[in-house]
Amino acid sequence: MFWFSQGSSTIYAYSYSPVNDTYMTAWFDLSGGAIVLHDLSVYNEIDGTMTLYDSFTINSSGQPESISVNPNSAQQDEVLRVVISGQDTHFDQGSSTDVWFTQGSPTCTNFWILSDTLLVAEFDLTGVSPGLRDLNVYNDIDGTLTLSDSFTVTAYDPKLTSVTPAGAYQGQKLSVRISGQNTSFEQGSGSVVWLSQGSSLIVARQANAIGEKFNQPGSGIAVIADFDIPTDANSGMWDVHTFSEVGGQLTLTDGFMIVQPGDWTSDGVVNFLDLAVIAKYWLQGGE
Repeated sequence: MFWFSQGSSTIYAYSYSPVNDTYMTAWFDLSGGAIVLHDLSVYNEIDGTMTLYDSFTINSSGQPESISVNPNSAQQDEVLRVVISGQDTHFDQGSSTDVWFTQGSPTCTNFWILSDTLLVAEFDLTGVSPGLRDLNVYNDIDGTLTLSDSFTVTAYDPKLTSVTPAGAYQGQKLSVRISGQNTSFEQGSGSVVWLSQGSSLIVARQANAIGEKFNQPGSGIAVIADFDIPTDANSGMWDVHTFSEVGGQLTLTDGFMIVQPGDWTSDGVVNFLDLAVIAKYWLQGGE
């Protein structure tokens, strides 16, 4: 007698053919079998019942395959988590699970199996070159499943995008918000902000990053900087600079305007034209 068992489920061989004392062939109908590891048991009057535990796996009739990854792109040097979905997969039932990208091999630092068809993986993209990657998932039931060209690593290209307010008058004290794209400012006192026009510099008396990037404690996505604009500062456009150990130095050319009090067009006369400039540059935050 031959049978597979898993819990209370038992599948008996409907036929068998002994070859010798140590070898025989058995036929099973697995159409209703659970998709999981099974024990194999054999019985005869001389040997009794002999069992080989977790020795046989019933797979799904469908071909298992990874079907999606979300998100499907990230920037160099990021640490991120992706959701991997599968079809007819056995993430939870299988063992020896591994997850990885090919083409440069970003490191999978951890993963969490949520079900047979869903897992979350965390990747460290530090030092990884830009380009497409294949996603690979392995377990001892499904084998290696590959989703080709499914993930894109984009180049790290941080830049400053805006300053609010974008202008001030000579002698003004104000706070400005500096925002960026793909930036990673250092929180606390680690960020330095200054304005430049030719050889003239105006350094913010303090600057603090706000917001925090996922899995990067201490890194911010914007900077609040407090300035004391000198009464004799040159009028005109100034470049805005930021520096932190996390993001390095970034510059927004002609990102800030300094004018004489009331003369926002820098034409030496206060008139209605100044109102148009004020509407564009003047926001709350000054004293």
